[in-house]
Amino acid sequence: MTATVALAGCGNIGRRHLQALAAMGNPIRVYAIEPDPAMRAALTAPDHVSLIVSPDALEVPESVDLAIVATGAQARRAALEALLARVAPQALLLEKVLFTSRRDLSEVGATLAARSLPAFVNCGRRGFAGYDALRRTLAGRRGMTMAVTGAGWGLCSNAAHFIDLAEHLLGEEVVALSGAALDPTVLDAKRAGCVEMTGRLEGRMAGGGALDIVCAPGPASPPSVEIAHQGDTWRIDEAAGRIVHRDRSGAEHATPLEARRVSEMPYLYAELLAGRSRLTPYRDSARQHALMLDAFRARLGLSIEEDAPCPIS
Repeated sequence: MTATVALAGCGNIGRRHLQALAAMGNPIRVYAIEPDPAMRAALTAPDHVSLIVSPDALEVPESVDLAIVATGAQARRAALEALLARVAPQALLLEKVLFTSRRDLSEVGATLAARSLPAFVNCGRRGFAGYDALRRTLAGRRGMTMAVTGAGWGLCSNAAHFIDLAEHLLGEEVVALSGAALDPTVLDAKRAGCVEMTGRLEGRMAGGGALDIVCAPGPASPPSVEIAHQGDTWRIDEAAGRIVHRDRSGAEHATPLEARRVSEMPYLYAELLAGRSRLTPYRDSARQHALMLDAFRARLGLSIEEDAPCPIS
């Protein structure tokens, strides 16, 4: 039977989702929803993908196997609600930044729970085999620290990846996140109406460890990650494709890490269509996002009590 997918939002990341769906190699029908005519015209797919492109959800059938919402954060709730008003997906995949307020995170979560709709967030590093191996190595340890360092890599738009990676690798929740060490200068982001920041986010893990995320100003330098625990360190270099473990004696051992783009992980979509997923459950990602939004809003002087939307995407 041909799988059916609704894809809302067909910009850069939406096209990567389409490429990953095509890379599964099986016949599939994709209903692409994109209001921008130029973006609709740019969509292509191989012959085994039946691609139906429209500006809204009117052509999507009442039931699909999977829905993917890949719009920007500001438009995501409206796009999701418009889709769910007509369509009953068997599973849902959302991009991040998820939403820009705690209210949206909470109310969308309640909607998904009321529908018993399995929903996941595309934190794709959970699809890297090298990280799965490292997670098994670190299992059972407590009080670990994880430090992320780099420059110009888009803290506001990408910090969610590393907050989630910390929880995935260290096996415990981030329970607090502070933006007190963020730099005073606020930058314009690539997306109109959004901001970017540099500086440091400081987190605390449930097991007593720490998370430190640094994005320095200046030319782009890909972030590197180091995990430390009782004299052992693991230095993660995604660009070089390796994880280097240095033990307490100073001996080093390198293992491979194959970093993959969204379009290079069709197995994640095959799992979703089979009724399971290794990606981040919505509830966990919403909790992570709430901490992140509050840290950025505090730096921007936006009211957390009034739940002012945070202009990031």
